[in-house]
Amino acid sequence: MFKEMAHSLGLTRKVRRELSDEIVEEGKVVCREYEPRVPSTGELVLATFYSPIISQMDNFNYVIRVEGKTETFEFRGGEYYDLFKPGDKVEISYRLAYEVTKDYVPPYFDSKNNICRKFKGIVRKKIKPVIPSSETQ
Repeated sequence: MFKEMAHSLGLTRKVRRELSDEIVEEGKVVCREYEPRVPSTGELVLATFYSPIISQMDNFNYVIRVEGKTETFEFRGGEYYDLFKPGDKVEISYRLAYEVTKDYVPPYFDSKNNICRKFKGIVRKKIKPVIPSSETQ
């Protein structure tokens, strides 16, 4: 009876994040670009007091795009920008994130069931160079 009452008040619903197993696929760098940005007035004021913040924000303007078998991925930051150039073959690894909602389904209050599963995006993206087989010998 307590479960029924709590359910009617909306107190039994649980939402959790679920990640898929790691997915690995081959891809190719299709684009590498720097997107200049104009700092806002607030950023300029901040820069006069603490300039490393602006240089750190500038790092997100380095972009490479990688075309995989299923998606085109975008990686921001100087670390990947310096490592890869267009045409490079890479190995992409990532996970799919879902939001899963569990709750009781009346009139059965013995256990909770998955009532909703929403795709939330791609997370934990990483890339590394693919070494041609002739170089591994």
